[in-house]
Amino acid sequence: MLARAVSREREFAIRGALGASRGRAIRQLLTESVFFALIGGAAALLLAEWGIRVIRSLSPPSLPRLEEIGIDHRVIAFALLVSLGTAVLFGLVPALQLARSDLQQRLRSGGHAATARPGARRFRSALVVSELALAMVLLIGAGLLVRSFVALLQVKRGYRTDNVLAVTVQAWQYHPSPAQRAAFVQQTVERLGYLPGVHSAGVTSSLPLAAAIGAQEVRGLAVAPAYFRIEEGLVRGVNVSAYNDVRGTQQGLVIGIFNYARELDGLQVGVLNYAANKPPRSRLLPLLNYARRSQ
Repeated sequence: MLARAVSREREFAIRGALGASRGRAIRQLLTESVFFALIGGAAALLLAEWGIRVIRSLSPPSLPRLEEIGIDHRVIAFALLVSLGTAVLFGLVPALQLARSDLQQRLRSGGHAATARPGARRFRSALVVSELALAMVLLIGAGLLVRSFVALLQVKRGYRTDNVLAVTVQAWQYHPSPAQRAAFVQQTVERLGYLPGVHSAGVTSSLPLAAAIGAQEVRGLAVAPAYFRIEEGLVRGVNVSAYNDVRGTQQGLVIGIFNYARELDGLQVGVLNYAANKPPRSRLLPLLNYARRSQ
């Protein structure tokens, strides 16, 4: 706006020589400044609304309060005030400087800003520096945000996300007994594995990055054999290859590489005791890379 006003000094000088009043020139500059500022503010709000819709579409349905994400009316009011303030500051000041300058001198000099008074030039330069400083602050903040987002995408999650579809099934109330639930899970996974285009199907009680539910001191997951195909691979041991009855058999214990895995690094694949005064209850099966989860 400042550069545009300076470039039009000769235009307003000619208008003044033809009889146009200074008040009319000021009103014209203010009108143009308010118009462009409001257009910029409206474009910013539309871009923000579009960005929110994109974030909603990329967010998982289980994200808390996802439907409440939106543009608050206070944000709209603040954006409107900033737009109007920008229009007044960067539109009114050049207009007043044009109105106070000498008409004959502007016509003789060709309307260049070099003929302005030293105080006016310093004030105009201060406005330009302030505008560039604010723009640099926004640019640096946006750059840091993009850099953090790129770094987040490059974090090693411990599982694959390409061509993976996760579906939540709430059918446990129709299968009250453990045997019925185990049969239901096994049949469902086997049928899904036969579908065209499906490479493998598995099941788990908690997806990665989801909070684990349970009262165990060492958190665990209930999974089907094919679930491990989304992990990055075994470090040691063998994969789970069959469904086991939960009654009367030893439970398989899967250790992921994090603090517990480092503490158990000296153990071989075999029997793991929960306590010294109790018989062995679990077998230490595969040693897997740790998939990141919420705490």
